Amino acid sequence: MPTDTDVNLSEAHAKLSTWLNKSLKVTISDGRILIGVFLCVDRDINLIIGNCNEYLSEDEMKQAVDARYLGLAMIPGKHIVQICEDTNGTVGSRNAAPEWKISNPTGI
Repeated sequence: MPTDTDVNLSEAHAKLSTWLNKSLKVTISDGRILIGVFLCVDRDINLIIGNCNEYLSEDEMKQAVDARYLGLAMIPGKHIVQICEDTNGTVGSRNAAPEWKISNPTGI
């Protein structure tokens, strides 16, 4: 018989599975914003995102200021403040702006 922990764990796995190879915007504790493709996560919620760009603030990102390209990045789980997913898959597209849906990292 499944326990509450088993049910919560399977819900978390399902949520993470939907993020695989999707564009994420991750806000970290010092205010920086990292945008890239979700590749994997470990037990401590350390995220690995690929093709990652770094912005120093939300304003910088909205003004389309040149981002700092990081490539493959590991984000420590303890520094994650917010995770948003691009609901229309337009990150990197010049034709449309991304629509970000907020997800709660503690709900993983």
